[in-house]
Amino acid sequence: MDFRSDDNGVTSGGSDGCVNFVDPDNKGLAECLTAFSVPELYAQVCGKVSLADFMIIVAEAIMGRTSTLYNADNYYGEGTLARKFRDNFKAGRETSESCNDQTGLMPNPEEGCAGLSNVFVDHIYQDSGAPWTMTAAISGAHTIGSAKRENSGYDGFWSEPDQ
Repeated sequence: MDFRSDDNGVTSGGSDGCVNFVDPDNKGLAECLTAFSVPELYAQVCGKVSLADFMIIVAEAIMGRTSTLYNADNYYGEGTLARKFRDNFKAGRETSESCNDQTGLMPNPEEGCAGLSNVFVDHIYQDSGAPWTMTAAISGAHTIGSAKRENSGYDGFWSEPDQ
């Protein structure tokens, strides 16, 4: 979450493939990536694509699959989110090996909408034309799954899991 637009409209950051596992906001992420075999998946393509690009590809694949526009018969069919991502993908992100200075960039959940506004509306999506819509979308994506007390201090699903 290091993409920012400053007060002069200058943008910096974006996906660099670096994850600071020491940042409290990322606690539990290493175990999650391992549990879903992400390192093994990347090993299969590491000579063809940077880790930074790979992480975007993975994120877009998940969004394409969970989208209401998902088409089980034709993943890249006309009108699908997966097709939009595929057709607009730009490769060339460079992977950073060090990102220890990238801490504290996520919204504080205790600040509610003010925390979301400070990070997403004021910095990341300010030029999108619909900053709160984009903020709602990224917030919704983060409601998939659950929180663990040992990672975040919170416990439970954001909604009831299927029984």
